[in-house]
Formats: sequence, structure tokens, C-alpha cells
Amino acid sequence: MFSLENGMFKKAEERAVPPVYTPLRELAVIDSSVFNFYQFVYVTEDINGKVHRGIQSFDTYGETDSEAYALYNLNMKYTSFLGKLEIQGDNDSGSNTKVEIYLDDQLVFERNMTGEGYELVDVNLDVTNAKTMKIRLVGRDSSLWVLDDSLSLHTLGEWEIVTEATCNKAGKKVQRCTECKAICNTAELKALEHTPGDWEIETEATCNAEGERKKYCTVCKKVCEEEKIPKLEHKEEDEWFEQEAPTCTSEGTRIKRCIYCSETVKTEKIPQTKHEFGKWITAEGSVWNAPIVKKRTCNVCDAEEVKNIYTWVWVKPAVLVLLFVSVLTGTTIILIRRKGIQTISKNQRKFWRKKKREKRTQQDDVFHGHQ
Repeated sequence: MFSLENGMFKKAEERAVPPVYTPLRELAVIDSSVFNFYQFVYVTEDINGKVHRGIQSFDTYGETDSEAYALYNLNMKYTSFLGKLEIQGDNDSGSNTKVEIYLDDQLVFERNMTGEGYELVDVNLDVTNAKTMKIRLVGRDSSLWVLDDSLSLHTLGEWEIVTEATCNKAGKKVQRCTECKAICNTAELKALEHTPGDWEIETEATCNAEGERKKYCTVCKKVCEEEKIPKLEHKEEDEWFEQEAPTCTSEGTRIKRCIYCSETVKTEKIPQTKHEFGKWITAEGSVWNAPIVKKRTCNVCDAEEVKNIYTWVWVKPAVLVLLFVSVLTGTTIILIRRKGIQTISKNQRKFWRKKKREKRTQQDDVFHGHQ
């Protein structure tokens, strides 16, 4: 079995529409000549041999001029009146036959014929917004047939675009009869597809936020496509920027920023600098008052460095001993000199001087002997 539950129909791009018309015989006749107007529904042949399905007949009998007419109710429902008038005149050469058509009491068509004759006349009137139409025959022993053209086939012309299709709305085209210009077929022109243009950046992407770009239709400027632009990656500067200088009491900081958004992307510590000390100054103590303490102060942060030069507690007794020995030695030497006692060191110097003179005398004797 075949299920039609999911069946779908596709609308044809061009759909032939049969001509819509109303024969004259179907219009309401709201007024007419009592004895001079007739309506017949049968196949009738005109003077050219063309077949029609029905006629409306207007006749004026007698040897004097008379009038035949019919007043139709259009009620502003129609746009055109198409038909053929077959006019037959009297055989009297002095007779005059006149056909008139009125729209809301305004004459829009007139035809005159003198004497005897037959004439087939095409009628094509614009009846847009007309409330009534009146056909009038004036003459002597004359007749008028209004022929029904319902059996005539329209000659289709080329398709004409009435409304251009756009990207958002469908258009419309019609096919008219080449003879009577009546609209025979109507078809819809499907809406066009959008024609996207190039990408246009609406919002630039940054390191902190996505961007956005769109494609607009080149015809209607409607947005056809849109998408996000990914965030940018940070790109750090080549050089470090010193954010906080180091001191002798704290570390400094240096950073590298993003060249796009100036956000800090890298941070490093800068080591502390050394103290800039001044000269050592004795803070307390002296040679005779141990211990001696010296200090120096940083010129930047006023930090102090203190040190003990040496401990006088151990040095002081040694100084006293040396001083005593020196005094004792000096006194001894003075006493010895006063008594004529030569010191050992002085006798030794004399001995060596004597030896030196003897050696030099021996060298001179050897030299003279060789000469």
C-alpha cells in the first residue's frame, strides 16, 4: 500500500488559466425596447461565415425612423467589452442607420451607415468602473445583431511581466490575446534567490572579544549570511617595559604587553639592587676602650651595616708588655754605653769589616803579580 501522509505537491512555475468572461446574454437587462429587442441562444453564422453561440437582436420596423435599445447592469464588475456588431441597413438609399453605445450615459461608440448594406464591426471597449452600458439602434427598417464571441479562440501572445520578482516577493506575468488584448493566462514569478556580496566586517575581533562579519544581498541589501570572527591571540612586545624599578629593599617588576590590546601578557621580577653604602664611621669604642665598632649607612634607604674591627680585650695586655720591654731595652742600652761596654752586635760589625779589607788586599796582590 502507498501512503499519501507525507506526499507534497510542487507548484508549477507557469499555470495556464482559462479565459474568464461573461457573455452578453448573461448580463441583467434592466431596461429595453418592448417590441424591438430580442435575445436568441443558438448557433449563428455571421456574414463572414464565423460561428457564434448566441445573438441579441435590435430591430426597427416600418417606414419611419424608430429606436431599439437595451440597458445592461455592469455594476463595475468588468474591465472590457469585446464583441462583433452585424449591422444591416434598409434598401432605401435615403435611409440612415445609426448604432450607439453608452457607458453611464456617456457616448463611447458610434457607427453610421446610409442606404442598404451589411457590415461586421469589431467592438473593444474599456468598461472599467462602469455601472451601466446601453446599446442603441436608430433607423428605418434596420437591424443590429450583437454576436456572442464565446466560441472564438484567443490567439495567445508572449508572456508579459506585470510585476518583477524580487528577493522577497514573487512577481506576476500574464499572457494576452494578440487580437483582443484580453488576459488569457496568469502565472507567478517565483521570488529570486539572494545574491550575496563580499564579507563586510561589522565588528573587528580583539584579544578579548569576538568580531562579526556579514554578507548582504547585492539586490535588496538583506543580510544573507553572518558569522563570528574568532578572538585574536595576544602578541607580546619585543622589549620589556619596566613597570616598577627595583631598589635595595624590594624587587622591581617588568612586563610585556600585547601590541593589539595593551593588556599585560608576561610579568617578571627584577632582583633587588645592592646597597650604596657610604664610608665607615667609628660608632663607639677607641684604642683604650674596647671594642671598636664601625658602621656605614646606605645612601638610598638609610640601611646601616655595623662591624667590629677587632676585640681590644685581648690586644691591650700585649701592648702593655711590649711597651714595658721597649722601656727596659732602652734603659739597658743607655747604661752600657755609659760604661764603655760595646755590644756584641757592634763587635761583630768590626770583625766583618776587617775580614772584608783583608780579602780585598789579597785580590790586589794577585792582580799586580800577573802584570
